[in-house]
Amino acid sequence: MPVSRNEPQQTEGYLHGKCILIISAEPWKGLQMSKHHLAEALAARANRILWLDAPKDGFGPTVLSTDGMVERVSYHHWLRGVNRLPVFVQKWYSRRLLHSIETCTGESVSIIWRFDPSRVGHLPRAGRRFIFHPVDLHALEAGSGAVREADLVLTVSRDILDRVEGMTPEATAMNIGHGLDPR
Repeated sequence: MPVSRNEPQQTEGYLHGKCILIISAEPWKGLQMSKHHLAEALAARANRILWLDAPKDGFGPTVLSTDGMVERVSYHHWLRGVNRLPVFVQKWYSRRLLHSIETCTGESVSIIWRFDPSRVGHLPRAGRRFIFHPVDLHALEAGSGAVREADLVLTVSRDILDRVEGMTPEATAMNIGHGLDPR
């Protein structure tokens, strides 16, 4: 699909009843930002929201904890520097992590919504939709792989949308502004 420079159209009903994994550099606890408000708004639309918290060192199980309408996913990261290893190792590691999350939840993730391009790359597609949501130019520059993997790129400014143009031959890109308008 071509890059869209138009304002997004209403897709009433599409984001209902999905299991959405949100990958962000910010933890769920602490300062609440627009991505946290977006997660809560998606949960209010009857979606199951899984917020991937920062990893803990070492080995251990994947654990879910409920915080309001959002479920926090805690996992252990034992392979330091995985993003600098060969792609087949990154894919193996990401596939293993996603499998542990889906085993823990008892449900397949249908949408992976990435704010942080540096964590958990090369996730298996297997019928999932990928949304990349860079909120600043740094995320866009660090996330060229995330841009290429995405089915949809949501930007918060025209500057970011202009840079996305040409990077997403298969994805739709739209500027939606920043923040959540509950209307």
